[in-house]
Amino acid sequence: MTEAEAMTALAELTDIATAQTSVWLSLTFTYLTVAYLAGKKLSRFQCLAISALYTVTAGFFGSAMMLHSQA
Repeated sequence: MTEAEAMTALAELTDIATAQTSVWLSLTFTYLTVAYLAGKKLSRFQCLAISALYTVTAGFFGSAMMLHSQA
């Protein structure tokens, strides 16, 4: 791999990491907004469902960011 190809690959990885970070921030803001505004009105199942969904997706984003940083 030439130096120019390596720089292009690094720029693409940076773009992907930036996009994933913005999606994670949006997801976190949405989760916190729902928890704050509708938290007391949600049933126990709904609270567990959104918490589990957030935890799983945050785990995916975290592992993807670790893999991108290692690449």
